Parts: sequence; structure tokens; C-alpha cells
Amino acid sequence: METAVQTVAATAQLETAIATMRKNKIGVLPVMTGDQVVGIITNNDILDAFLNIAGYGQPGIVTRVVVHHDHVGVIFAIGKVLTEHDLSIQTLMVVNHQAEKVIELHVNSEQAADVNQVLTAAGFEVQPVSD
Repeated sequence: METAVQTVAATAQLETAIATMRKNKIGVLPVMTGDQVVGIITNNDILDAFLNIAGYGQPGIVTRVVVHHDHVGVIFAIGKVLTEHDLSIQTLMVVNHQAEKVIELHVNSEQAADVNQVLTAAGFEVQPVSD
């Protein structure tokens, strides 16, 4: 029986809960406000949160922009190029891959070809993603 129960504060960031669960090899973590249990976080809750953050299930297409040399303002530059062409991003994630960063853009399906075209024309390395 476990006597030192791991918990997380209700105000904590999701990353804190994930790190606590991984460090302690547990699949359920009580969420506390003071001395009161106000809920629990499970592995499935974390997977659901990731899918939500990634925009999974929303209509649209993911396009990847590969950044070989990260620098200040790269996300701003992507946004600026898209704004100049009246194109928008639904969600955005930055994934670290060894020496490069990959910026995953979830965009409207109808705008995907235009997004890829204008980003490529602006000098970005674009990799369309398929399911």
C-alpha cells in the first residue's frame, strides 16, 4: 500500500502533472486545492489534452515547416507571410527534432495549397503531412 501519495495542485500546469506521473510511474494523480481532492488526472486525460492542443479531429490539414537554424522571430515571420495572403493557422505546435525544429501548422483544408505555396515562396522548407 502506498502511503506517500503524489498529488498536484489544481493551479499547476499540465506539464507538472505529467512530469510527476512519469517520475513516479503512476497513471492517476489526485488534483488538490489545499487539503481537498477536487479531481484526478489520468493518462487518458493527458492524451485527450494533447489531441486538443494538436487540433486533432478539427477539419483541416497539417503542414510542417522545418527550421534548421532556429532564430528569434521565425514564428512571427510565418504568421506575417500568412497574414499578408489572408491565410490563417488553426493550431500551431513546435516539435524539437535533434538539431532542428519542426513547426506543425493545422490549417483550413481549403487553404492548405495556398499556405504551402506562400510559405515555400517565402523561403520556408515545407513538408505536407498525410494521415
